[in-house]
Amino acid sequence: MSIMNVTKNVKNQFSNDKNLSMRINFYKKYTTNKYKFADWLYDKYSFKENMKILELGCGNGSHWEGKIDTLPNGCSLVLSDFSEGMLELVRKKFSTNKNVSIEQIDIQKIPFGDETFDIIIANHMLFHVPDLNRALLEVKRVLKDDGVFYSATDGNGGMRPFLHNAIVKFEPTSTAFTEQLPFNLQNGCEILDKYFKNVQRFDYENILAITNTQDLIEWLKSTKSISGYSDESLLSLYNYFEDIREKDMTKNIDKIWVTPLQTIVRVRTTYEDVSLNRLENTKNIDYIDTNVYDVYNEKEEKLSSHAYETKRIVTYSDGKTEEWEQGDIGTSNNFTNAKIELTEYIIIEKDETKEINITVKNLKENILVH
Repeated sequence: MSIMNVTKNVKNQFSNDKNLSMRINFYKKYTTNKYKFADWLYDKYSFKENMKILELGCGNGSHWEGKIDTLPNGCSLVLSDFSEGMLELVRKKFSTNKNVSIEQIDIQKIPFGDETFDIIIANHMLFHVPDLNRALLEVKRVLKDDGVFYSATDGNGGMRPFLHNAIVKFEPTSTAFTEQLPFNLQNGCEILDKYFKNVQRFDYENILAITNTQDLIEWLKSTKSISGYSDESLLSLYNYFEDIREKDMTKNIDKIWVTPLQTIVRVRTTYEDVSLNRLENTKNIDYIDTNVYDVYNEKEEKLSSHAYETKRIVTYSDGKTEEWEQGDIGTSNNFTNAKIELTEYIIIEKDETKEINITVKNLKENILVH
């Protein structure tokens, strides 16, 4: 693809924040790491008094909300982006901040003098740059000799192989999610070593637990990879992912409401020396059957997010281990002297208990109801 085409694609993708906001909100909703990425990233920055800071590719600036006022005294911040549509949103948010200036800047031609900035930030944008060498030479030029350059990127992996394998089931010639990012987690340090000293890598560990199939489809539609796909293909993808979701017994529950008199408790139950003909699971009104949910109070104020882990691990007398699916109603196998471990969350009347561990020994029944 030519440099001109790359530039055109980037302009189309980020002419406004519709696609960017979709992706940010998607990750916020389904992330299982309670240490939010924006907070983790901000805590990595080594801001000191009177520093000059430049961010290239700031997007809609959402990651700076609530943080600009925490900058040390005397710091000045230039928020810049290639897209004028993004900058319109940034101006609405931060134009009244006296220590913030907002400019349209192409990283390949930064309009500042040599060694101007103490810190330069370019997150999730270097893989979009047509001429990466030119861009990094510009960053090095305007960065002070003792300055620091921060850049977050994605890896060639993650969901990409899974999504590609799903898409080719319905679009056999598709190359979606096979394109290697030119600047990625795997090669980033090697590339930056050519321009900067003492390059360090920090990994943010996270897993997405996606419980709503339509949200995944909307996220896919926001990417350039399948932006032109037909409604028929998207429906086929929806049904494919929905089958996976239903197999894993994951429900489309976004919010769990608790009153001030209720709390959520993790229950870990171990059944030892179990002799059973079959295992059944009964679901009462307090049983939560989802992977990830947000907890709100009666005033619709978000209290917290929880990763819901329901596991049923059976260890047979011969040492063989088997993990049953969430909500599994049991097995037709007869077994003796086995061990069953269950982990789940329930809503109970509020007390100080956060976790309950139960051990049941010598259970010899025809049916175990939980």
